[in-house]
Amino acid sequence: MSKIQWRAMFEVGVPSIDMQHRKLVGMINQLEDALTSGKGLINEEIGAVLIQLVEYTQYHFAEEEQVQRDIGYSELKEHTESHRLLMAQVKAILLKIKKGGTINVFEMMNFLRDWLVNHIIREDRKIGVEYKRYYARLAEANIPRG
Repeated sequence: MSKIQWRAMFEVGVPSIDMQHRKLVGMINQLEDALTSGKGLINEEIGAVLIQLVEYTQYHFAEEEQVQRDIGYSELKEHTESHRLLMAQVKAILLKIKKGGTINVFEMMNFLRDWLVNHIIREDRKIGVEYKRYYARLAEANIPRG
């Protein structure tokens, strides 16, 4: 497995979202470090780390969706649905672990890493474009940021 290396192409252009994305990348890399360092995390421990990741992700999604509402983001409904689908998938993994089931942690890590990177590049960067346009229109109209 390879850790996510932060790249300029991940920058959305919304400071709060970029900061939260960096934290999510760090959390996924931490989980990956633990899995590949030979610590041999068992499913319960993976579950605890995943719960932290899920909690922060839920916070991030709520914040990101609020920014989208604030700027009148044109794809809010679709974007919110993609967040909901990811959370459902992750919660299904957690439920499986809680019930004593086993998961392929490497497949899970690949899924989380790929989802985050692709979501930022393909979806979240669109928010940044509309964010910049929104605040440019406010500046043109001499309306202070709020």
